[in-house]
Amino acid sequence: MAEQAALDQPVFSIADRAYTWRDIVAYARLLGIWDEIEEGAARAASAEQAGFDPEAIDEAAMTFRRERGLLAADELAAWLARRSITVDDWLAYVCRSLLGHSVEQHAPTPDEVWAEAMCSGRLDELADDLADRLAVAPGSQLEELEAAFGAYASRVVTDDAIDREIASARVEWIRVRYRAALFADAAAASEVALAVRADGETLVNVAALAGVEVEAVDAWLEDEQPALASLLVGACEGDLLGPLLVEDGLLVTEVIKKLPVDAADPAVRARAAQAIVERAVRRAVDETVVWHDA
Repeated sequence: MAEQAALDQPVFSIADRAYTWRDIVAYARLLGIWDEIEEGAARAASAEQAGFDPEAIDEAAMTFRRERGLLAADELAAWLARRSITVDDWLAYVCRSLLGHSVEQHAPTPDEVWAEAMCSGRLDELADDLADRLAVAPGSQLEELEAAFGAYASRVVTDDAIDREIASARVEWIRVRYRAALFADAAAASEVALAVRADGETLVNVAALAGVEVEAVDAWLEDEQPALASLLVGACEGDLLGPLLVEDGLLVTEVIKKLPVDAADPAVRARAAQAIVERAVRRAVDETVVWHDA
C-alpha cells in the first residue's frame, strides 16, 4: 500500500533523532485529526459520480499544482513519488476537493486516506506543528508535548517581556473599528463615496441603495491589507476612506473608532505573549530542526 511505503520516510530530524511520517500520523491520531482526514477521503470521488465538467477538474488540478510550485510535469511526478501517491489517487483527491460536504459517503481505501492526508496539506501542517513543539521540548513523548510546550511558553513569557513587546508595536497593534462596503463596480463605489462626502449621507444608507451590504469590522492594524492599513494609520474617527482597490474589489470604509495600544488591555497582552512565543519557537526551530524534504 502507498501509505506503508511512505510511513518510514524521514521528515525532519532533531539532534540524532529522525521523525518520520509514521510519527506525524501518530500525532494526527492523538489530536483527533486523522478521523477528519478519513472523513474527507470518504466522500464519493469519481468524476462520473460528481458529474463534473472535465474543464473544472483540469482547473482544480492546475490550481493544486500552482499553489505548490509544481508546474512542470516532472515536478508533479517527483512530488507524488516522494509521498507514495499515484496519479490516479491524486486525481481522485482533486475531484473530492470540488465536492461539498453533503455528498455520498463510501468506505475509503487506505491509499485514498493517505492521498487525502498528503494532498490536503494536513500532514505537512502537522509536521510543522510537531517540529515546533519538539524544538522546544526535544525528546518528549507525543502525549507530553502539550504540557511541555505550555511550560516552555510560561518560561519565555514574562511581564517584562510582554511590556517590551508592546512598546515595540505601538503602531501595528492599534485596533480600528470601521464600517466597510465592498463594491465590484468602480462607478458605484465612487458614487457612494461622493454621496457620503458631499451630501452628508451615511455609508450604511447609501450603500443599501446600491445593493451593497455594509460590514462592521474590528481589527488590528497589522492584520489589515497593506493598502488599507496605510490609510487607517493616519485616519481620524469619522473619516471616509476610498474607494480603495483591494484583493476582492473596491473598498469604501468609514472609521468609527481607533483604539491606541493599551498595555493593560488583556487582548493586547495576550497578543504580545503570542508574538513572544512564536518568535522564540521559530528561533528554536531554525537552530535545531533539519528538514529532509524541502
